[in-house]
Amino acid sequence: EVTGELMQAAAVAQGERKEINKNNTKYRNDPTWANGLISSSKNVAGGVMMLVRVCNAAVAGEAEEEAIIATAKSIAASTAQLIAASRVRADPNSSSQKNLGSSAKDVASATNVMVKTA
Repeated sequence: EVTGELMQAAAVAQGERKEINKNNTKYRNDPTWANGLISSSKNVAGGVMMLVRVCNAAVAGEAEEEAIIATAKSIAASTAQLIAASRVRADPNSSSQKNLGSSAKDVASATNVMVKTA
């Protein structure tokens, strides 16, 4: 649920960024950022799905604690990258930026709960 909210917030922030920066040229074309913040939020969502699989495997005795920690760190890194990218050429006080930051915190909290539970 929280990753869905993060993806929605990223889509709104991306739309706002496109509107503000529609006359600016790209520094370079990078396929990772083809959809900008939306691509980055998908990376976070993919990490969360992987964490669920790893936690399920850990409960079944098929995964080590290190795998859970590594996956959680990957989610944290992807979320940090999303937030950093969202702040480029954006109004830090806009509602979309605040919503994105709040959603990122929710993902971090949910990730921490899953790690502690597993």
